[in-house]
This record gives sequence, structure tokens and C-alpha cells, in this order.
Amino acid sequence: MSSAQLTGLSLLGNGQIIEGKSLLFDANFYISEGETLFGAFRYFNNEDRQFRDKGLFEIRALVAKMPEGGIKVGEEQLEDSEYDLIGDVTWLHEVASPNPKQRPYIDVIGIAQNVITKEATFDMNPQQYTYVLSDRRNDSILPLRAIIPDSPRYKVDKRGKSNKPVPKQSSPLAASGYLTRVIPKEGDKEQHPERFCMSVESVTFLGQSTAPDPLPDSSTQVRVRKGKRKQVANFDDLALDYLDDEPVLKKEKIYCRGKIYYRFIHSKRGSLHS
Repeated sequence: MSSAQLTGLSLLGNGQIIEGKSLLFDANFYISEGETLFGAFRYFNNEDRQFRDKGLFEIRALVAKMPEGGIKVGEEQLEDSEYDLIGDVTWLHEVASPNPKQRPYIDVIGIAQNVITKEATFDMNPQQYTYVLSDRRNDSILPLRAIIPDSPRYKVDKRGKSNKPVPKQSSPLAASGYLTRVIPKEGDKEQHPERFCMSVESVTFLGQSTAPDPLPDSSTQVRVRKGKRKQVANFDDLALDYLDDEPVLKKEKIYCRGKIYYRFIHSKRGSLHS
């Protein structure tokens, strides 16, 4: 069992329909100063959402490295010289972030390989199903170089040995962290990615799975939780407040010298219902 899921801020643009409700976007991610990660992501637009030419979105996606030689999605030929990643967006939400320079966070499950305990590094090659690579499943892989950085969270004993959670060779684990850079293929003029570097934030060692004890039968009656809980706000009220305060663009028709022009003015969403 293996998987790779990416979460983070992405600049999405150039959306186009590839089949039915499936859209294909160019996705850009900030990973370091002067370095951008480029992806081609498919999104199933089940709710018929409207998208602008480009926008900043918080997304969650199943990802893999763009296969060598590129692939064809719908009528679009995607080249490996243009994209580093390919994948499926499973969730997205448009945002207006004052700081879009935030590295994407990735959660992976797989087998530790090429473990170097002294340097606290290891490789992972999670493989999973993605829609865009459904006919090339062996290519749906995200090769990673995981580095556990020095951190106050890891204690160092008197001998100078750290308690970093470095896995053993060929051990199964779940790891998560930030993508920090692309490791290009050596000698490749176009610098196609060989691996993606992940700065590890957490590691969970996985053992052999066992079936849990069965839970006792319970009633299917819906129960409302009671008691004193730390509620910040009521989501229903919060949604209404947001709609009242959210600025929107209102289209206004103008007549001038026998011609019709349009302009867009900022308005409050609440005022549209007054």
C-alpha cells in the first residue's frame, strides 16, 4: 500500500474541458525563492463551478511525477519539459492569501529505501492510482528524497546521537513534510526531475495490520451532543455574515453616444438583495 497526497496553495490557470465535467489546469507551487513547481492537474467539476483565467487556490491532490516523454490528456499533449507533476485534484477552495509563498505539504505512505542513518535521509517511491495515468499505472509514481532536518524536537544525547525517527531499510511508514526543491537528473540539460526533496515533519512507523475487535451493536438513532464546548461561532451565522461582507463585482450597463458599454463596480453582496 502506498500513496502521495499534496496539500497547499497553488496558482491555478488555463483551465480547459478535457472530457465531460473533467477540467485540466496548469498548477504552480512556490517551493523556494526563484524555484517553482509546475503541475498539470485534473479536476472533476461536479458542482459546475465557474473559474477565472487564473486564481489562488488551496488544494488537495493525488500526485505523481510527470512520466518521461509526457502524456496525452484528452486532446492535449502534455510535455515532460513543461510539467514536473501530474495528478488529480480531490478538493479545492479559492483564497485571497496575503502571502502566497507557502510551500506545499505532502503526506506519503510507502517503503523506506536507500536509508542513510547518519545523514537522516531515505527515499520513498509511493505508487497509486490517478485518473490521468489510469492506463499507465506503473508510471503513477512520486519519487521522493526525504530529509529529517535538525530540530529542537529531536533530543541529542551526551554522545551527540540524535533521536531522529530514521526508518530502517525496507520498513513501511507514513511520512509528511514540505516539498523544498526538485532534484534534477544528473547531466540533463532540461533538468527533468529525478526526485522531489521533502523536509520531514513527522514519521509514523507502520506494522502489520490486524483486524480490530468488533464494536458492540448500537442504535442508529441520531444523537445531538450536549454540554459545554468551545464553539467559536455558528457556521450558519458565519456564512450569512460572510455573504453580507464579501465584496463582489457588479456589472453595470452604460449608454454613451448611442452605444452600450459595460463597467464593473465593487459592491457588497448583501446590497444585491436589498
